[in-house]
Amino acid sequence: MRLLIDTHILLWLNSGQENLTSDQMAVLSDPTNEVFVSAVTVWEIVVKRAKGLIRFDGRIESMVESQGFQHLPVSAAHAEGIAELPMYHRDPFDRMLIAQSRIEQMTLITSDAAIRKYPVVCL
Repeated sequence: MRLLIDTHILLWLNSGQENLTSDQMAVLSDPTNEVFVSAVTVWEIVVKRAKGLIRFDGRIESMVESQGFQHLPVSAAHAEGIAELPMYHRDPFDRMLIAQSRIEQMTLITSDAAIRKYPVVCL
């Protein structure tokens, strides 16, 4: 299974918070799954960390790689995919993750109820 993780999921993993569901933990720890972290997630963390809104110690790229996750760059097709989305969610970072998961046919791991309104497979 190809999985894309939402920003808060990466934050929870980094901080050791036990907010993940058992299903989420199971798919993230299954070595047969490909887990991706979007460049948008890195961007969101960097922006919010600089504003003092969140804490994330160390380099995000290093943490992603230490978890065995893969990086997902943003493409023009991803950016254009946002235009197809209704405005259920106004967060530009989340809207990009939704577009990426749809275009790349990935399951989006999220606990954000607003994202579930979109035609995207979520866990």
